[in-house]
Amino acid sequence: MAYEHAKYTVARIEHHTQQFIARMAGEVRTYNEGDPVPTIVDGLPLTLKCAQMVKAVREFMPDVKIGLGGSGGDYSNYENGLASVFVYREGDVYGMGRIGFRDVAVTGYKHHFFVYSRKISNTKVNPGRWQYFTKSSEDMGKALKHAKKFLIPYSPTEVAGKTADDFAETLARQRRVAHSNMRSMWRDMINDNEVDLLAEIKHLIKAGHQFLKPKFAERVAAYLTSEGAYTQEAERRLDAYFMNIGETTTEIVEYENMVQGDGYSNINTTPKSTSVVATQDIPFDLQMKIASLQVAEPMHYIEDLGMRVGDRTFWVQR
Repeated sequence: MAYEHAKYTVARIEHHTQQFIARMAGEVRTYNEGDPVPTIVDGLPLTLKCAQMVKAVREFMPDVKIGLGGSGGDYSNYENGLASVFVYREGDVYGMGRIGFRDVAVTGYKHHFFVYSRKISNTKVNPGRWQYFTKSSEDMGKALKHAKKFLIPYSPTEVAGKTADDFAETLARQRRVAHSNMRSMWRDMINDNEVDLLAEIKHLIKAGHQFLKPKFAERVAAYLTSEGAYTQEAERRLDAYFMNIGETTTEIVEYENMVQGDGYSNINTTPKSTSVVATQDIPFDLQMKIASLQVAEPMHYIEDLGMRVGDRTFWVQR
């Protein structure tokens, strides 16, 4: 178990302490004769020995304050008083540790005065237990020596080390938000204004502008070349014949402008007409295209010629 610095901030201690005192103010407790009555210190009900240790610590640390680090076994049942409290200095970021009189035994049951601090490494205890950060003694005098030695305020370097990750993450989050906003604005500019952006680039080229990045200039030039090729292709009519060639007659199905626009949706597969002609009367230019297609693989398109479907059937571009 690592020492949980984040649980022991002064802000957290003060918050839980105020909540506890407010809750306690709304409760009425009665005690039978002979029952131990809590000792009130700074508004908190402490067991007698815990109160004694707080008083003794304040003799050499007069400005130390006490409070609670959160809900737990010490706080849920406090009829006889709280067995331990956190100690801190007002204005600090983290509390210095915890003191009191309670059962600190790893096995069995044994009440001792104890000090709990990040500065303690009790090698007699498994590091996975909270007692690893604890020094205890039946003698309060020895416990006070531990308090003097280990209840040390965090140095600025320690506070920086404990809060650096949070601060850096805050800065990184701010950076990520700015980057995300920039990318969003970039997408809006590109996606919704492609035509305008391209027009601006063409205007710059026409005005003799030299782009800063040669690679970008190459890409612009490549795009403009492809745009010219597409424009030429888009303006071309794609008329075709489907021809079934017989020994004496040939059946012809005529199609006009089979592909229009960008070629994604405007496809025309409705025949314009059908006819039958004498095979010997097929125009010479079509005969030449058919001759070239006859040696092609079936269903393999050859640009500006067409495609062979079978041994005697062809798509022939006009």
